[in-house]
Amino acid sequence: MNDTNKKIDDLLKAERRKKIKIVLGITAVFVLMVCFTLAMEGGANM
Repeated sequence: MNDTNKKIDDLLKAERRKKIKIVLGITAVFVLMVCFTLAMEGGANM
């Protein structure tokens, strides 16, 4: 593999990692909000 291809490959890998981190972050926030909402409703019902 020549130098240019390696650089492009590294960039693509970095981009993919960034996207995965963003998706995981959004998912985590969403799950926390759902749990929080359920906890609030559960607390109100009790």
